[in-house]
Amino acid sequence: MVRIEGEGFTSHGPVAVYFGAKGAKAVVIESPWLITVLTPQAEVPMTVDIQLRFGDGTTLELPQAYSYEEEPGLVLRPEIGG
Repeated sequence: MVRIEGEGFTSHGPVAVYFGAKGAKAVVIESPWLITVLTPQAEVPMTVDIQLRFGDGTTLELPQAYSYEEEPGLVLRPEIGG
């Protein structure tokens, strides 16, 4: 979950949040100063802009505001000589 803090969020209507070109899920305007979202998945590590698009046409952009990092994975090694 990502917290986006600012001000005046409740005065512009519903909001859609984008991480790069992908829309966030479970977008909730918690208060006039807080929005929470679940980030969309990315295929590769990268840094993206966050854009908030409100129902009244207001758009806010946070350039290069979120970085996707490579997730550690499992490494399986075959057992030799068993």
